[in-house]
Amino acid sequence: MLSYDDVRHAPLDALAGCVSDWTDLIGKLKTLDDDIHETVLKPVQTAGWQGDDARVAIGFADETAREFGDATAEATGIRDILREAHEAIAKARDRLVEIADVDAPAKDLVVNDKGEVRPKSAGPGADVAHRDQIDEVDKEIERALVSATEADENAAFALKSNVDEKHDFNAPEQSTLAAAEAAESEARFRESEKYIYDEMMRNSGSDTVAMIKDLLRPKEWWEFGRDPAGETIAALAMWANQVRPGAEWDHKPLLEDEFGLDAKEEFQFKVPGEDRSASYDIWSNIHYGYVGRAAGIDAETLIEGASIGEGVGEDDQGDQLTMRAGIEIYEKYGDDLTPEQFPTEVMKTIDEMEAQNVEQVQEWKPREY
Repeated sequence: MLSYDDVRHAPLDALAGCVSDWTDLIGKLKTLDDDIHETVLKPVQTAGWQGDDARVAIGFADETAREFGDATAEATGIRDILREAHEAIAKARDRLVEIADVDAPAKDLVVNDKGEVRPKSAGPGADVAHRDQIDEVDKEIERALVSATEADENAAFALKSNVDEKHDFNAPEQSTLAAAEAAESEARFRESEKYIYDEMMRNSGSDTVAMIKDLLRPKEWWEFGRDPAGETIAALAMWANQVRPGAEWDHKPLLEDEFGLDAKEEFQFKVPGEDRSASYDIWSNIHYGYVGRAAGIDAETLIEGASIGEGVGEDDQGDQLTMRAGIEIYEKYGDDLTPEQFPTEVMKTIDEMEAQNVEQVQEWKPREY
C-alpha cells in the first residue's frame, strides 16, 4: 500500500503534465490520421488502379491508415487512464489534507508527517482517553490511502495491458480504472484457480499424504504391535500441522503476498465474465477438502476438525460449503481430476454458495474513485 507520505506528496503536477502531453500527441495523431486518409488512402482507392501491384499498394496504404487510427486510440486510452488516476490520487491527497487540517483538530488530535494520529496534549492517559477518536481518524486515513493505492495499481495494470504489443498499435483493452480493476480481479481468479489445482495435484501425491494415509488405513491381522488409535491421533496431528494458519497448506497468506492484497475489496476475486465475485479463501478450503480425502481422512472428521477452530482457523457456512466441495470433487474424480474438470466444479460450488446467500459470494461492484 502507498504510504501516507507517498500520497500526501504525490507528484501530481508531473502526472498532470503527462496527461497534457498525451492530449497534445492525440491531437497530432488525429491530424496525421485524417491526412493519410485524405492524401494517401483515398486517392489510391479511387484512382482506378488494377492488377497485382495495385492490390499490394492499396493494401499497404490501408494497413498504414489503420495503424494511425490504432495509434490514436491507444494514445487516447493511455491519456484517459492517466487522467483518471490523477483525479483519484488528487482526491485522496486532498482528503488527507482535510483530515489533518480539519477533522483531526476538531477531535483535539494532530496528524504527524508519517500519518500517525496523536492527541494534541501529551499528558498521562491522553491516548486512552482519545482512543475512539484516534481510531476514527486512522480509518479515514487508511480509506484515503487504499483509494490512492487502488487507483495507482489499476492504472499500472491498464497501462501494461494496453501497450503489450511490441510491433503494432492497438485500441486499449481497458480505458477506465473500473475496467482495469475488473480485468485484474478476473486475472487473479484464473491464476488462483490454476494455482490451487496444481497444489491439489502435487500435495495429494506428496509423501506427507502417503504417510497420513498409511497411518489411517485398516490394519491387517498380522500387524501385531501397531496401535490403531495412536496412529489415528498421529495422522490427524500431522494433518493439523499442515493446514493450521500460516502453515504450508494454508494458501491465504500466499495469495495475499502474490497479489499484494491490502483492502478488503481486493479479497473478492471477480468471476470471469460475470457480475459476481468470490472470496479468495475458497481456494484453500477446496484444497483442504480434496487433499484431506486423498489422505484418507473421512469427510465428517475433516469438517469437524475445521469447525473446532483451534489451530486450523475459524470456519463458517461458506467455509464448510467449499471444504465439502473439495471433498466431493475428490470422491467424484479421485486422483484423476483434470484441469478442464476443475473449473466446472468450482463454478458449481460458487452457484451453490450464492443460492445459500453466503457472504463469500457477492455482487461485483467496482470501486468508486
